[in-house]
Amino acid sequence: MKTIVLMQLSLFFFNLNAQTFSPGLLALSSASGGTSLQYSAKVDVSEAQVTLTLIGSPDKWMGIGFGTNSMTSGGDVVIFDGNNLTDRTFQGIGSTPLLDANQDWTIISNTINNGIRTVIGTRALSTSDATDYTFTASASTLSLVYARGYSLNLGYHGSDGYGFMTTNLTLPTTDFKKSSTKIYPNPATSSIVLECEEVPTQVNIYTHSGQLVKTVAPDAVLLHQIMVDDFQAGIYMVEVHFFKTTTWHKIIIQ
Repeated sequence: MKTIVLMQLSLFFFNLNAQTFSPGLLALSSASGGTSLQYSAKVDVSEAQVTLTLIGSPDKWMGIGFGTNSMTSGGDVVIFDGNNLTDRTFQGIGSTPLLDANQDWTIISNTINNGIRTVIGTRALSTSDATDYTFTASASTLSLVYARGYSLNLGYHGSDGYGFMTTNLTLPTTDFKKSSTKIYPNPATSSIVLECEEVPTQVNIYTHSGQLVKTVAPDAVLLHQIMVDDFQAGIYMVEVHFFKTTTWHKIIIQ
C-alpha cells in the first residue's frame, strides 16, 4: 500500500509539472538601445490556467501584450496600474488601450518588498472575449510587447520604456533533489520555513489532488516563512520556482 501511494504521488508530481509551460523569468529591456527597464515578467501556462508574474518598480505601471509585437489595433494587453490588473485591447499606436467589457485577470498576490513590486495574476487559457489571446498548454512560441510607465498614471511610456520579443514556452527543468531546498518543520501546523540556496521567484502550494491553494512571491532572501495555519490537515505539494529550475516537495499539515 505504501509503495502504491508513493507511486501515485510521483505520478502527480510528473503530470502537474508536465502541464506547465513557461519561458522562465524574462528580464525586459527597451527597444531603443536594449537598456534594462528594471522590469521582469513570467508567463506560466498549465492546462488549468495562465499565471502572469510582473516584477518592477512599485511607483510605475507595468503592461504586457500577448500574441503581438506592437500596439496594433485589436491586440490583447494587460496593464497593472497600482491596484488592478486591467484587461485591455490595443487601439493602435499612440492610443491608450481600452478596458475590456469583461475583466478576466484575477490578482492573487500584490506585494512590495525591498522596493520591488511583484504582482501575480491568473486567468483562463481561453475567454469569451474575442480580443483576448488564447493560450495553449504546449511547447510553442509566444510574441510579447511590453512597457512600463513613468508613474502609476497610465500614459505614454516614452521612447525608452517599451520593447518586444518572441520567446518559447517550454517545460522547465525540474529538480526533485531536496538537498538544495529545504522545508521544515515537516509535519507542520501553523507555518513552514523554506530554506534555499538561491532566491526563488515564486512558490505554489497544491493539495494532493492538484488544487492550487496558495501562491507566494518570496522576499529577496534565502529564508522564508510561509503561513499554513488556514490549511486543512493533509498532504500538500510545494512547487518552488527558480530562474532556471523548479523543485517539488511533499509536506504534511497536521
